[in-house]
Amino acid sequence: MARAASHERTPYAIAAFVLGLGLLSASLAYHQYDVVDCFLAWSRASGGTSPAAVYTPGAGADDCDYPPLVPYWLTAVEAVRRATGAPEVGFLTLALLKLPNLLAAVAGVPLCLRGLRDVFGAGPARRAAVLFASSPAFFVNGVWGQFDVLLAVLVLAAFVAVINDRPIAAGAAIGLALATKLLAVVALPLLVVALLQRGGLRDAARAATIVPPSARSPTSR
Repeated sequence: MARAASHERTPYAIAAFVLGLGLLSASLAYHQYDVVDCFLAWSRASGGTSPAAVYTPGAGADDCDYPPLVPYWLTAVEAVRRATGAPEVGFLTLALLKLPNLLAAVAGVPLCLRGLRDVFGAGPARRAAVLFASSPAFFVNGVWGQFDVLLAVLVLAAFVAVINDRPIAAGAAIGLALATKLLAVVALPLLVVALLQRGGLRDAARAATIVPPSARSPTSR
């Protein structure tokens, strides 16, 4: 029992190390165009109060083409920046911008450990958690300043919910994924097939009822 608990601590330790490294490097490494020319420009356009303002033409390098979750987060980042007087391209602002993705890499650990254990066993679940926490691709993407790690966790959560026979949770997770980045649409066909195989049309319909509200834009359009 103690050995199993020790094994479970390993992926958490890796995730904590990666999170700390990501935060330490927040202002040292980032993608100029994505972070400064787009995300921080959109954040500035929100004024810290209006997520819909990021869709204003000319707000950044081009019009914001992200669904609502990212604009809402950018608005919160701008609100904190203005309240603290932090520089726009400084540690606090950049750390907050990257925080959802850095935390998503940590969130993947309990998702794998608990969500996969009953279906595949404790050993495979631990290995999946370790691989998720130590993924170089996730770390680079998070430090880069993109939102694909959060997207990956939400898509993974949707499939974990399906294999644990929780269709409504699966619908909520994929809805949040779509509200993060429209790239999540590529997972929809496979998710629908999985839902149909596990629970038939009833489960697929239950999952579908939760998706549209989650993917709405903060504007009325």
